[in-house]
Amino acid sequence: MKLVNLLPEWYLQQRRRRRQTRMHILAMLALAGILAGAHAIALHGVEELTLRSDTLTARLAGITDHSALVSTRQSQLARLQNIELAYQELGSPIPMSAVLQQIQNDMGPGMALSRVAVEVQPEAIKGSGFVGDSKAPPQWHDVAKLTVVGVSPDDGKIVELIGSLTGNPLFSNVSLNYERTETVREFAVRRFEIRMDMDVEQLGTENAPGAPRSVATGELQ
Repeated sequence: MKLVNLLPEWYLQQRRRRRQTRMHILAMLALAGILAGAHAIALHGVEELTLRSDTLTARLAGITDHSALVSTRQSQLARLQNIELAYQELGSPIPMSAVLQQIQNDMGPGMALSRVAVEVQPEAIKGSGFVGDSKAPPQWHDVAKLTVVGVSPDDGKIVELIGSLTGNPLFSNVSLNYERTETVREFAVRRFEIRMDMDVEQLGTENAPGAPRSVATGELQ
């Protein structure tokens, strides 16, 4: 028995189109549901990231910036390294304020210094050994050769100054190079020059044997 479809062709096509339309609508609704779910998940993730960002920002604000302190410490370290290099090149420094104070303590009324020159060099300690002897080498210490130029109202005070410097344990080999009469601001004075040695180690400084010689001079008003 054969079935015969008596419906017209236009009706069958319209029914197929309606079926396809319903399928498209269902597919679009399913896709819309999927997009809505993905959007909700994305919003939740954004909220979590925003919260983490705010937390990290607050923690970062509480961290102290030490870059300025580090820069200051690096500058101080560089300055100390430069000073150390200068000491290695020039030898041990001489605390001239302490040396001048020692000399000025022994000066009498009316006396004044006009020039002080210092030359430092290592010398072997007497009786400690012989230079070139590998078995009994000498011990070394820094000796400063001081030249002091000044003025005095008379010869007696110069003699007293030399005596006081000779008795000072800081100085040795004190000698008078010259003394002569000069006129300073219309006043006749006695200008003198005294040479002496000084053990630098007694001033609390140290230097390696054979270090380079250092020379310093100063003019006093």
